[in-house]
Amino acid sequence: MDTKKKIMTAVIAAEAVIIAGVAAFLLYSNSDAVKINRRMERAQQYRLAEDHAQALACYEAVLGIDPQNAQAYLGMAEAYAAENDLTNAVRILEQGVERNGSGEVAQALEAYQAEIERQAQAQQKAVEAEAAAAQAAADASRMDSEEQEARALLEELRNQNPGYATEEQKKRFDEYAANMEALIADGGFDQLQAVADEWRQLAAEASVKKTGYDVTIMQYDITEYPTIRLYLDVRDAGGGAVKELAPNMFYISERDAGTGDFL
Repeated sequence: MDTKKKIMTAVIAAEAVIIAGVAAFLLYSNSDAVKINRRMERAQQYRLAEDHAQALACYEAVLGIDPQNAQAYLGMAEAYAAENDLTNAVRILEQGVERNGSGEVAQALEAYQAEIERQAQAQQKAVEAEAAAAQAAADASRMDSEEQEARALLEELRNQNPGYATEEQKKRFDEYAANMEALIADGGFDQLQAVADEWRQLAAEASVKKTGYDVTIMQYDITEYPTIRLYLDVRDAGGGAVKELAPNMFYISERDAGTGDFL
């Protein structure tokens, strides 16, 4: 009888140990620490698989257990950043700093804020560069159009035919042309019209046949006959000397050279 009692006692004791072990295992398996570790491991696996939505869900579950878990905040920020969502990365880190106060979380927050600022500046520079390029293209197109108009104007002025232009006037026409060429090359299109107006005015003057001059033959030279040189004194109606003379302003009528009446 004593032996049976001892056996039963041993069996009962063994069962108690097993039950206690199972209970302890179950308690351990259901502990917050184990749940957090498992979810953190799953979040890491999801991130490696680039399934960031599932990773975020795991991190949120961890924060539901431990709202101060710094690694969960950091992991969520990295998952958001992997999706180019820096706004939410900053938002979750701000929550982490508020609830945890971890220096590591605060440093990550500063880094993401700096990255957002850097991207904003880069975007602004890109916008400014695009606007500058568009303006440059517009300016180039406008200058091409203005240059075409300027060269058409120059060609028009060159094709004028002031039939009574003097040598001095012709020289001034050449100067006007050179001046306009330089202005076109320098993009000074706004200055062309003033030059063109002066050129047209001079051309108009050179296109008028000048009459009413008092012409006196001062001397003639027939030493190289049949070439005859005449030395003239030309005065205007007021008696002033006329200096701007052109060859086509004079002509000689052939008469009887034998009598000397050949003018």
